[in-house]
Amino acid sequence: MATSRFDNLDPDKQGQILDAAAEEFGEKGYEAASINQIIQKAGISKGSMYYYFEDKRDLFDTTLRYATERMLAMTGGFDVDAITAENFWEYLQDYSRRSLDQLRNNELYIRLAKSFHQVMEPNDPEAPGAETMEWGKQVMRELLERGREFGRVRTDLSIDFLIQLAIAVDSVFDHWLLERWGECSEEELQELMEQHIDAMKRLLSPASNVEVTQ
Repeated sequence: MATSRFDNLDPDKQGQILDAAAEEFGEKGYEAASINQIIQKAGISKGSMYYYFEDKRDLFDTTLRYATERMLAMTGGFDVDAITAENFWEYLQDYSRRSLDQLRNNELYIRLAKSFHQVMEPNDPEAPGAETMEWGKQVMRELLERGREFGRVRTDLSIDFLIQLAIAVDSVFDHWLLERWGECSEEELQELMEQHIDAMKRLLSPASNVEVTQ
């Protein structure tokens, strides 16, 4: 993770560096991205870059965290505590809609997400983007545990297994969506989002709570 020296840096300077990194990683992907190009775009020295970050992977992980936090802020946030028994699945559907609205207007996040999915390894703590993957797993754990409190998430399987199932579905959906981004109409994108949440609901809900359509 980024050093404390970066955390103590002026927020505007942090944003300048991470915006440059997001642009480079988003345009070229993790492997082809050039640290020298990021340094040039950010207007800092090479020594400063390695004063703030351990290596390229550290910069990539920090950039993903920065982009994720900004996306959450733009969508109004994801608050597990705001989820109730009555709005559990509806809250997730609404959050998906808000996320889609932001992604339509922020193409950089799509490119950066593609870079992440090109190199992500869900069970490899040393892989680029591992910090983002662990954050996603923790959010999923909190979500599923809250769903269990309300009887909205099944209890016949272990929570760790359910997390793996949910992450797998999310990963397949993200790949599917990213491959077709730019080709689908807004209506088609919205339908894909709704199908994603429906698939998660069918997978994770107790059998008695799943409505099967004919």
